[in-house]
Amino acid sequence: MNYQEVIERQLQIVEEGREILTVEEFSLICEAEYYRPPGEKWYSKHRSLVSIGSKIGAGAATIATLGAYGKYRKMTDKCRQTCKGIKGMRQQRCMAVCNMNAAKRVIQLIKSNKGRLGKITDPEKRKKAKDIIDKEGAKWDERYDKYRARVSSLSAMVTQTSMKRN
Repeated sequence: MNYQEVIERQLQIVEEGREILTVEEFSLICEAEYYRPPGEKWYSKHRSLVSIGSKIGAGAATIATLGAYGKYRKMTDKCRQTCKGIKGMRQQRCMAVCNMNAAKRVIQLIKSNKGRLGKITDPEKRKKAKDIIDKEGAKWDERYDKYRARVSSLSAMVTQTSMKRN
């Protein structure tokens, strides 16, 4: 007896109002849920179509949301607004300089607020806060270095292209 027959039998028993399950049938149903062989379906054919449609709908909604979020990020980016009228390599350099300056300001804020750790009396909490601040500082130092390297490489390219035009 396979699980499809057990389920159909149980539905028939429920309709008649008799005893619902034996222990063997219950264990067979549990095993059927976890070890259903591929290709055997006891549910309707339309159920699989609904799940595909909902997956496609969820995927489309996710893509649309990510696209809208990307547009929002571009519209509200201060560096993009600052470098709006510039084109080409100069725009990339302008954006890198803007991001580098922003990272520098964040690093300065982190360093200036590091002194507030002395107000925390619990040594465990102070250590945990110091670790978090150090981790953030390291992350922003890395970003600053990345943008500084990018600015220097773009500066060299911008200079070379302007020399070629003359």
